[in-house]
Amino acid sequence: MGLSPTPSHLVEQKIHSTLLNKTGFEILSMEFEPLRFNYVKGFILGYLRNIFFKKEIIQKRTRRKQKNYFTFEQKENKSIFYALS
Repeated sequence: MGLSPTPSHLVEQKIHSTLLNKTGFEILSMEFEPLRFNYVKGFILGYLRNIFFKKEIIQKRTRRKQKNYFTFEQKENKSIFYALS
C-alpha cells in the first residue's frame, strides 16, 4: 500500500499549531486545497519575515507545474493564511 495524502483537517491543524508555536501568531481563517504539509510549512515559515516587517498582503506564485497561490494577511497580532490551488 502506498502512502495516502494527509487529510486536509490534519494539515490545517498542524499549520495552525506550527504558526502559533513558532511565531505567536494565530490564524483567523484558512482556505486551501489539500497540499503536502512540509511544503506548505516551509513556505509559510520562509515568508513570515515579510509579514512581520511589511505587514501587508503578500502573494507568491510557486514555480511548480500545478500553480498554487499563497496569500498571507496580518491584522494586528492575527495572521490569515490562504493557500488556493
